[in-house]
Amino acid sequence: MKGKRGETLRAQGQRTEATVFIGRGGLTPGVAAEVTAQLKSRALIKVKIASGAVKGENIRELAEALAAQSTADLVEVRGFTILLAKRPRARSGPDAEA
Repeated sequence: MKGKRGETLRAQGQRTEATVFIGRGGLTPGVAAEVTAQLKSRALIKVKIASGAVKGENIRELAEALAAQSTADLVEVRGFTILLAKRPRARSGPDAEA
């Protein structure tokens, strides 16, 4: 994620503790459901990945798959840590772009 929003979220992510952990089982529907549930109450979550969870996969690919399954925005991938944000609501009304 780029731009002012991405910069702000990355800065907030520095102070955020990981609340979701992906173990050796890898990315499961339960992990995606937990991320979705946490994003209902939080705007930003941090996910830690166990090194055994990757199994030859690229971590960025795993992060993109998790973001897609949980309808979140991928903010950053750094090492074995993923930062995900709640997608902003679509604006409606006279100020919304067509």
